[in-house]
Amino acid sequence: MSKLGCLPFIFAILYPYLLSGQCDIDVNFNNWQQGGDPDFGDWEVKNFGNEVVQKINGDPTIYYTPFDLINVEIEGTINVGNDEDDDYVGFVFGYQNPIGNAAYDFYDFWLFDWKKGNQEEDIGDCPVTTAYEGFALSKVYGTITEDCSTNGIWNCFWGHNSNSYFNVLATDYGNNGWDHNTDHHVKLIYTYTEIVIIIDGETIFQESGCFQPGRFGFYNYSQKGVTYSNFSYSLFTDFNVSDICEGELAACIVTCEPSVDLSHVDSVIWIFGDGETLVIDDVHASSINQQHLYENVGTYTIEMITVDKNGCRDTTENSIEVFENPDFSLPADTSICSYETLILDAESQSSTYQWSDGSTSSSIEVLEGGLYWVKVKKGICELIDSIQVNYILPVEVELGEDMTICDNEIITLDAYHPSATSYLWQDNLQSATYSAGGPGIYQVTVTNDCFTANDSILLIESVPMEPPPNQDTTICEGDLITLDVSTDNADSYRWEDGALSPQLDTNTAGVYSVLIKSLCEEINHDIIVSSEICCKLYFPNAFSPNFDGINDEFKPEYNPEDCDVIKLFEFRVFNRWGGLVFFTDEKSKGWDGTHKGQVASEDVYIWSCSYKIGSIHISEKGGVNLVR
Repeated sequence: MSKLGCLPFIFAILYPYLLSGQCDIDVNFNNWQQGGDPDFGDWEVKNFGNEVVQKINGDPTIYYTPFDLINVEIEGTINVGNDEDDDYVGFVFGYQNPIGNAAYDFYDFWLFDWKKGNQEEDIGDCPVTTAYEGFALSKVYGTITEDCSTNGIWNCFWGHNSNSYFNVLATDYGNNGWDHNTDHHVKLIYTYTEIVIIIDGETIFQESGCFQPGRFGFYNYSQKGVTYSNFSYSLFTDFNVSDICEGELAACIVTCEPSVDLSHVDSVIWIFGDGETLVIDDVHASSINQQHLYENVGTYTIEMITVDKNGCRDTTENSIEVFENPDFSLPADTSICSYETLILDAESQSSTYQWSDGSTSSSIEVLEGGLYWVKVKKGICELIDSIQVNYILPVEVELGEDMTICDNEIITLDAYHPSATSYLWQDNLQSATYSAGGPGIYQVTVTNDCFTANDSILLIESVPMEPPPNQDTTICEGDLITLDVSTDNADSYRWEDGALSPQLDTNTAGVYSVLIKSLCEEINHDIIVSSEICCKLYFPNAFSPNFDGINDEFKPEYNPEDCDVIKLFEFRVFNRWGGLVFFTDEKSKGWDGTHKGQVASEDVYIWSCSYKIGSIHISEKGGVNLVR
C-alpha cells in the first residue's frame, strides 16, 4: 500500500449528502448527468433507472451523481458487451470538474480506469503511444487539451504519462484486463483518509491520504457497449490505530480536515477495551478527536460505533497493543578522576542499545569527559537517557621564571586553574592570585578534587645602574670616534637617531643623547663632541729643481697621521701670465719645474690648493721662486 501522507490514526464518517432516510441506498441513474463535451459519450438509462449504458466509441466521457459523496462504500456491476474493442472502463470520485454537459477542458477528479489489453496506437499527428492492460489510479487536475501536448488527452488519458496535470499514483498492469459479457463486481471505499478499490473480491489499490468530498461517476474512453448496473452506497466507518508504548496517548483523530461538517452524525461511541467507554452526542470536529491513555501494557480491542440521524449504525473494531517501555536509567551527572574508571550500564530485558559513541552493548566504559547518551529500544518502544561526565585532569600551576622586582613594585602572581578547588600560599592566603610587594620566595599549593600541584618563584631585588662617566671630547675634523655608554645592569639603549647599541660611531661634532633603561629605572645621558682642524699643509716659497736630490719638487709638506682625512685635493701652479703649468689631485705629488717636457725658467710662480677636511672646505694660494 503506498502512502500519500496524512495522519497515522484514521477514523471515517459518512458525508451528509449520503443521507436520505435509509441505511443502504440504491442508485437511480435518471438523476445523474453527463460531464464535459456531449460529443464524447452517449449515456442511456434503462431498467427504471437501475442501469446505464454508454453506447459510442469516443474521447473520455463521464456520467456522475448530482451530489457529493465521502465516507461511503459504493458497489455495483460493470459489464462490457460483445464489442470487440478492448479499451478503458472505470469510474471517477472526488469529482469537481467538468460540471455540466458542455465542452470543458479543466478537469479535477480521481480516476480509476481498467483496460482489457495492451495497445500501441497513434492518432493524427500524435506520436505512437502504448496503453497497457490492467488497472491505474490517477489524480487529474488541470487543463487537458485535445492535442498531442504533454497535457493533451492522448498523452494523459490514453498513454498515462504521469505529469503535473495527470498524476499516476498507482498501477497494476499485466494479464488482468476485463472480460467481455462478464459481470465484474466493483467496490469503492472512499473516506476522508482512505481509498480502497476492490474488483471481483480482490483489493487492487489501497491508498492513505487526505481526501475531499466530490461526486461519483462512471468513465469510458474509446469503449462502447458498457453497462453499469445495480449500484448502491452505504454508510462506511473505519479507523486505524497504531500500537503505542506505555505512558503514550492513543490518538483518535476522525478526519484530516478540522472544519469537516459532521452535522449528519447523531453520535459516536468509543469502547476502548480497558473498561472505559466514551459517548459523544455533540459530534463535531473538535469533540470527535479524542485521545485515550491506557494504564497498563497489553492488547486491547477498540470498537467504534457510529449512528447517523436516520438511526443507521455501523460498527468496526481494531486492536491496539500497549508495549512496555525499557526499564533503565543512567546515573546523575558526575565527575571522575582521570585515573578512575566509570562503567555506564543501561541493561534492560529484551532490549537493543545505541550509545553516543556508536557502541551497541548494554554498557560502556568512560575514558574521557563529555556528554554520553544511550538509546534503549524494546520492541517499538525506546527511551533515551544521558549523563554529563566531568573528567578531572591533573591540576597545573606555573608561576613563571624567577624575576627581578623593582622598588615599590607590586607583581601579581597568578595560580588559577579551571579545575582547582583551593589555593594555599606561603602565608596561608587562599586565593588564585597573590600580590607580591618585595623580593623573596613565593610558594603556592593548588588542589582539585583529585590532584595537588606546587610551584614557587624567586623575586630578586633590583640593582641600580651606574650612570656612564662624562665623555665630552674634541676630535680632529674628519676623524671617526666611537662613543660607548655601556653600563652594568642596563637592559636597553636607544640613541636619538634610533640606534640600539651601547656604542655609536661618529665623525661629526654635536650633542649625542642616549636613553639607557633597566627593568626598574632609566637614565638620559648626553655626550658633547667638538671638532678642530688638526691637519696643516706647509708650502715652501722656493725650490731648486736641479736634480741634485735636494728640494727638487714643489709640493705641500704635512703630517701623514693628521692629514689622511683630506678629500677632494686639487693643487695647481701658474706662470706669471696665468698659464697653468702643473696640476695634480694627489697630495703626495709635486711640480718638478718642467712644463710640457721643457725646463721652466727661473721666475716667481703662483700656486693654489683646495681640499676638504671633514665638512670644511679649505682654499690656499701663494707664490714660489723657481731657482736653478
